[in-house]
Amino acid sequence: MNCKDQDVFSGGLLILFALPGYFCAAQIENLKVSKLSGAFFPDVCFTVMLVCGLILIRQGLQREEKIPLPSINWPKLLPVVGVLIAYVLIMEYVGFIISTMAFMLCCMYAFGVRRKKILLSVPIITAFGVYYLFGKAFMIVLPGLSDLGMFQ
Repeated sequence: MNCKDQDVFSGGLLILFALPGYFCAAQIENLKVSKLSGAFFPDVCFTVMLVCGLILIRQGLQREEKIPLPSINWPKLLPVVGVLIAYVLIMEYVGFIISTMAFMLCCMYAFGVRRKKILLSVPIITAFGVYYLFGKAFMIVLPGLSDLGMFQ
C-alpha cells in the first residue's frame, strides 16, 4: 500500500510522539502540594495528541482523493533540528529560561524573522511566561537560574 497522504502521515507522527511522551511524563517527580500528579497535564497533552493523530489517520484513509506530502525545505529544517538538539543538551547547564530564549531566537531567525523588536521580545516573554505557568499553575519544576546557583 503506497500511502503518501499528508493526513495519514501527520497523524502517524503525532502518535509516534505521543506514545513515548507518556513514558517520559510518568517519570516526572511529584510534589506533595497538589492532589494532581506532575504528569497530569503532560498526560492530557499527549492524550490530545494521540486522539488528533487517530482522527487525522481516519480522515486520510476515508478520503478518496489523497493530498500529497509537501516537499521538505531542507535548508530551513536542518538548522532547526540542530538547534533543537542543542536546546535539549544545554538546558541542564543553563536552565530553561536561557536555553528557551536562545532556541526561539535561532528558530525565528532560521524561518526569516528579522525585526529586532520581535526577535528580542517574543523569546523573553514566552520563556518567562511558560516558566511561570508551569511553576505556578501546573506545579512542574523546570530547571531555572536558581538551580544553577545564580540569583539565589
